[in-house]
Amino acid sequence: MELCKKCVVPLDLSMEKYLPPNALPFHKDEQLCDACYNLKNDPNYVNYFGRENIFRKELDDFLSHRKRIIFAYSGGLDSTIVLDKLNFECKSRGIELYCFTVDYGFKGSKAWDNIKNVISFEGLKDHHEIIDIKNKKLQSGETVISYYCNFFDNGVLPCGINCNRILESVYKEVLKEFNENILVTGGDTPIFNKKLSRYSIFAEKDGYTILRGAVGFGLNKKENRDYIAKNKIPWTDPKYGGYDTDCLLPGAILRKNLEKSTFEQDKIGWVVKNFPVVLDYLAPRVRWGIIRREDAIEMLNKLDIGDEASYAEIERIREKIAQNEI
Repeated sequence: MELCKKCVVPLDLSMEKYLPPNALPFHKDEQLCDACYNLKNDPNYVNYFGRENIFRKELDDFLSHRKRIIFAYSGGLDSTIVLDKLNFECKSRGIELYCFTVDYGFKGSKAWDNIKNVISFEGLKDHHEIIDIKNKKLQSGETVISYYCNFFDNGVLPCGINCNRILESVYKEVLKEFNENILVTGGDTPIFNKKLSRYSIFAEKDGYTILRGAVGFGLNKKENRDYIAKNKIPWTDPKYGGYDTDCLLPGAILRKNLEKSTFEQDKIGWVVKNFPVVLDYLAPRVRWGIIRREDAIEMLNKLDIGDEASYAEIERIREKIAQNEI
């Protein structure tokens, strides 16, 4: 299968409905999807890369004008490194740093251990809050934890828009409580900002702004684990799979689907058709140099499934839900 030479989008019109909306039209003469073609021809392209890139400058400018920063800490790898770097910057600049973690029911015990250990390591115990939304009712009438449980039962990944819709409602409430309008997250890909007419670390939402911290700090997946070891941060890989290091569900759902599926030679095509969100995750990260292209191709050919322990933990959570113990 022919893939975009700058990312991993299949250049195959028969797969159009499974591809990211910014992938088309293809530019076959250059072997590029539309997103990579447009980035290549972006007038600000040269400012997006290098040590003195525009994203780092945006972050520095933001930090130089803040007295307090609110950070959404997921407990995942990227989020942990952003927290460590952000904490250093805040201490150096005299900025108050407050963190919170959203409990939607499927973070997993190993992720919670990481959160507890890292928050203690950073000296932020008194500046960290856990916001429990497990039993919060959605417009559909179901609770948040039941909503996520349904994704597992149906073998569908909840990542992306489904998850963001829930988290962003919490973000808005937290910012209102602190009378702030900008929230820092561990987001690792730039967002096209219409106000600025270019890519940015700032993503405009309804009434507030998200600053994608991993973009500002220039993180990439290959160096992230080395950073943890080098700085002796008490974070360990929970082995959840699914390209996720704090949520039980993605890796377990991939495992569940793989166990009941068969495919012939076109493994990448099968993955894209059954889990387009995986391509949504990988393509922009390859495009921006966060994941190496060869690593992403390997990820598409060998899905990152969760281990037995994480799968068993989900089953225990589901049993508690059934018995109304959560």
